[in-house]
Amino acid sequence: MIGCAISCLASLLFSKWTLLAGIAGYFVYKWSISTYDIFEKRGIKFMTPLPLIGNFKGLVLQTMNFSDAMKDFYNHFPTEKFFGIFEFRKPAIVIRDPELIKQIGVKDFDHFLDHRGNIDENHEPLFGRNLVALKGQRWKDMRSTLSPAFTGSKMRQMFQLVSECCADTLKYLEKEAKDGKPLETDLKDLFTRFTNDVIATSAFGIKVDSLKDKENEFYMYGKSATDFSGINSLKFFSIIQFPKLSKALGITLFSKQFCDFFRSLVWDTIRFREKENIVRPDMINLLIQARKGQLKHEKEEVDNEGYAVVQETRIGEAIHQNNLVEDDLTAQCLIFFLAGFDTSSTCMCFTGHELAANPEVQKKLLAEVDATKEKLGGKPLTYEALQDMTYLDMVISESLRYWPPAAGTDRQCVKPYKVEAIIYYILTKFTFEVCEKTQIPLKLAKAGFAMKAEKGFWVNLKPRNTTVERIEKPGMCTQDIHDPSELRYPARAYRTDCASKCRKNSH
Repeated sequence: MIGCAISCLASLLFSKWTLLAGIAGYFVYKWSISTYDIFEKRGIKFMTPLPLIGNFKGLVLQTMNFSDAMKDFYNHFPTEKFFGIFEFRKPAIVIRDPELIKQIGVKDFDHFLDHRGNIDENHEPLFGRNLVALKGQRWKDMRSTLSPAFTGSKMRQMFQLVSECCADTLKYLEKEAKDGKPLETDLKDLFTRFTNDVIATSAFGIKVDSLKDKENEFYMYGKSATDFSGINSLKFFSIIQFPKLSKALGITLFSKQFCDFFRSLVWDTIRFREKENIVRPDMINLLIQARKGQLKHEKEEVDNEGYAVVQETRIGEAIHQNNLVEDDLTAQCLIFFLAGFDTSSTCMCFTGHELAANPEVQKKLLAEVDATKEKLGGKPLTYEALQDMTYLDMVISESLRYWPPAAGTDRQCVKPYKVEAIIYYILTKFTFEVCEKTQIPLKLAKAGFAMKAEKGFWVNLKPRNTTVERIEKPGMCTQDIHDPSELRYPARAYRTDCASKCRKNSH
């Protein structure tokens, strides 16, 4: 009797909890799809979303990396200039038309000043104060403050620091390549350490040798901060997509230890330099000048733009008073670090891989390297000489086009709107060659936010006998540029002999 009553009570409670769970699940479901009719109402084509996760199934399950996801989005409506997707519950418009992209990024940029997401700088004091996260007038003020730091003359001054890191890297490789035998090299590790050292000296004003000191503190912090695989990927998406929930749960992108390390690094350096009146051509010095209001906009220089650079918006050039506090300056150094640490090394990795896989392109590039080296007459590479290396610029630009480290960017409409140096140094002493570990064709790893090779970037760095080896110098022709529709590998653009074009132009 008692057992029967208990059984009935348990059954009743279970049915009630089941009913409550069902009702709660229904309301959660309705909430999760409540934004999914926005494009249909406006007559805009869109990818069919899943409840709650939208079109991010592959990213959430880590069966697809960010680059492949962007490619999948891009190719979904091949004839449309733009279409809609859902990042979880948030609607976003994907722009496919190059002219429309240019219009948004240049002509009508005043409508698209901000990136999406609202990072609470009290919760994320360093990430929330950097140039990428700032919005509105604060973004304009910070851009106005920092833009004079990136003129051609300032880059020319910093180039010496980059060259020193290149020379150190080359010495390390020559020492490792014993008896002239090919050196099987993990390009990702090599170029990540090189990039780390360049950023350390040019942005933070410290000298680091990550090839000798493999686990130096600066490198280890950088490596951990730019690792967006696994749980870090979910944390990043959570902070960008659900900032209020992330704050409530105490989710932060960077640990307190990480933030304290970079705060101490930047401000100890600034205080020491101001006390000792030390001037060095790096980012720290430019920030000191910016804080004092001594950075001024310069007249545009002819060589300020690379061959592949397009027009840039002029917004933000007006001078505004900007009282920079400690975290403002630290945040700008940090974003310089985070933006360059992985993207720059990734670009060099893909370029090195393509040079190994396409020896015809490498042969032409070697000819330009040898010609430049001969013209320098034993002197180190200069900023001006690098600017004159048109074929190197073409190779790196094509590598960026074919393997973009940043597969996409974002902008938020704020008002109504109607619709290349380390490669040179290595090629002076080595050639890139395919080794047993080289994966051809290259496949991208599925997991993770950043673009990376499935089995790594492995090549042989074969020492060159520069006293005997002479590469035939081909006639350089700026018309040696491809039709993108012909490409499978970027090098195929350069396989077409342009001698006939040059001869035609000469008549």
